Amino acid sequence: MQHVRVYTDACLLFVEHQVSWDDARKSCRSLGGDLVMIKDSAKQKFILDSLIFEHWNTQNIWIGATDKAKEGDWRWIDGSQVTYGNFANGQGNNHNTRRFIFSDGSNEDCALIRRSDGGLWHDYPCALGLGSLGYHYTYACEFTRSGYGTTIGPTNQTGSTDISNHTSSMAPITSTIETMAPSTANPNIETPAPTTAMPNVETPAPTTMANIETPAPTTLPNSETPAATMSNIIGKKRRL
Repeated sequence: MQHVRVYTDACLLFVEHQVSWDDARKSCRSLGGDLVMIKDSAKQKFILDSLIFEHWNTQNIWIGATDKAKEGDWRWIDGSQVTYGNFANGQGNNHNTRRFIFSDGSNEDCALIRRSDGGLWHDYPCALGLGSLGYHYTYACEFTRSGYGTTIGPTNQTGSTDISNHTSSMAPITSTIETMAPSTANPNIETPAPTTAMPNVETPAPTTMANIETPAPTTLPNSETPAATMSNIIGKKRRL
């Protein structure tokens, strides 16, 4: 099981699988990060609170501090010197060189958090090369938030919870889910154009007066007036 927490600009991945310090570091690096570096007391408290919140069952957790390069010169895996240290009394200097089976007294070069000792740091052998006889513990990886990939695999990402008295957020990494943008365009519905023309109503042609045949004006008959004769004229004079 893996658990992810956000601390300022970093993502912390807590892995319950138990391996040696060397293998833990290889695992973190294969995912694009490295073992966690604890450079102040606020981050130390955040990690311990996170383990309580996640109901962490194991007691020892590898962190990214080592004195492999030079005995007694503790460095973080980025090469910076360990200036803030939370080693238990007498730890970090191989004070008890014979407490480990198979230890040669000079190989306790890797640090871990021991929860059973109040979260103090202890130095243990990084790897003994003896397979299951080595010191195998859980571990914590650290990633920049921009470098946190999607190849880590299943994680237990719980809700956002403030479990410490500092400003760092306990919110988990939220997965980027591609969300379909809501459609803002109206459906392409074909709307009929409004009818603006009047219906094609057939208007009857105006009624014209019937072609009534007007009779030609009646003319008086051409009465023939008889021409005056001499006898008629003589007779008319006698009557006068």
